[in-house]
Amino acid sequence: MRHWKAILIALAATAGVAATVHHFVADAQAANARLEHGIPTNPDVLDPPALEGIDLSRITLSKTETTAPAADDRTAHLSIDPDLQRTVQQLFISRGVTEGNVVLMDLRSSRLLVYASITEGARRDTNVEAKAPAASVFKVVTGTALVEKAGLTSDHKQCYLGGLHGFELEDLIEDEQRDKWCATLAGAMGRSLNVIMGRLALRHLDPDSLGSVARAYGFGEPIPFDVPVQPSTFHLPADDDLKFARTAAGFWNTTLSPLQGVVIAATVAQKGLVTRPVLVNAIKDKKGKTIYHAPAAPQTIRQAFSAQVADTVRDMMAETFSNGTAHGDFFDKRGRAYLPNIQLAGKTGTLTSKSQRFYTWLIGFAGATEPEVAFAVLVNNGPKWRTKAPFLCREVLRAYFASHGSPGVSPPALR
Repeated sequence: MRHWKAILIALAATAGVAATVHHFVADAQAANARLEHGIPTNPDVLDPPALEGIDLSRITLSKTETTAPAADDRTAHLSIDPDLQRTVQQLFISRGVTEGNVVLMDLRSSRLLVYASITEGARRDTNVEAKAPAASVFKVVTGTALVEKAGLTSDHKQCYLGGLHGFELEDLIEDEQRDKWCATLAGAMGRSLNVIMGRLALRHLDPDSLGSVARAYGFGEPIPFDVPVQPSTFHLPADDDLKFARTAAGFWNTTLSPLQGVVIAATVAQKGLVTRPVLVNAIKDKKGKTIYHAPAAPQTIRQAFSAQVADTVRDMMAETFSNGTAHGDFFDKRGRAYLPNIQLAGKTGTLTSKSQRFYTWLIGFAGATEPEVAFAVLVNNGPKWRTKAPFLCREVLRAYFASHGSPGVSPPALR
């Protein structure tokens, strides 16, 4: 059914529709990271044998450090901030979150400051599970592809009608007489306008071009990490225009792990550079001897796309907070910011599964003058729910920035 693309373009024609690069980039160049999508290009980023057998479902918090058991009676000493981790655990309980995840990364070191999850049933580490639908978080991939592959800018204007939630094939056909609303590409990202993302993907992209950017972000690829990670998945239909457009807009055919979510956000924040997330600072044997130390500097995996593309995607993701789907949770009724003087960029995602699980996402990054932390928050609710990911994310960021003395930021109230 790829002939529909030619029909759509023909119909549109008939209707008359016509700073200084982040310091990580130097590390990428030093590592000779190539601009080759989806391929780990630095062979030195390896997982040493000392990291085997770490059980992150049994994290222990002390007053000053965080540990987890490892193989052969070893102990893994983790990068987690124990106070922040406790705050997130308390937020899970106080806000009635029965299944959820929070991963918070320090962008200066690629170390994880929060690595929290809560599950119903048997305790396990769901931060590395890619079972949740990526939902509209996948619009970050599509938006990046539209910038890199199609040369669109954040202010590219697209008119539309309908399709704010689901859409059919007729919604993808452009009609100057019918399409009475318009938005920029940045506005479509921030407000999660499905039909715009679907139309633009169908006109400018194909499974190969979109798939190469998905792999650049790590979809379908192994993630170098301290424990095994289930690869996030994507399937881009090649013979069905409607299914392709729906996938590009975030409807099904993609899954995402919380760890991969924070890597996606960090990649944009780091101007297209993918670095290895670090959770284990050191491993000690049962006698207390240190047998492994994490590298001091961030390890480069690859350069996913150019800094210029990343800057454009960052600007698009900022719309999510300034005028988009996360605005209501980050500003009070008087328009006052809960995180004053903190720059935010991100993407929400919302989808109800066939089993009636209600998934909400927020991934992104934040900082006062430049990105300081990247985050991925997932809440997996049943039919009855109290909290969604944007609210939970706001409270986590309040805890982080208040603990760092950011002016005007108060810590969350824990009930």
